[in-house]
Amino acid sequence: MLKNMMLLLISLTVALGAGEAMLRMFTPFPIGTRTHRSIDEKYGYRLDPALGDVGKAGFRDPPGAGHDFQVAAIGDSMTYGNNVDSAHSWPLLSRQ
Repeated sequence: MLKNMMLLLISLTVALGAGEAMLRMFTPFPIGTRTHRSIDEKYGYRLDPALGDVGKAGFRDPPGAGHDFQVAAIGDSMTYGNNVDSAHSWPLLSRQ
């Protein structure tokens, strides 16, 4: 029984390791960082201003938003609004 459990554990470890290696070989890693970041000497990276809705400071704020104040929303890809334009991200929607 112990021998079978060890064999199962080793098989799972090898299979997961092979899957991880294949993902790293065939997908850009880390995922999603090549298209929207630029190198910054002070902070390491910031959002690329070439995206269109990213300001000079590297924040995602569409031009002409016309607000009297600014609030910084700190978070992950849900806060950034991956795969949507900035008009549909929750920080901008919460302003309205």
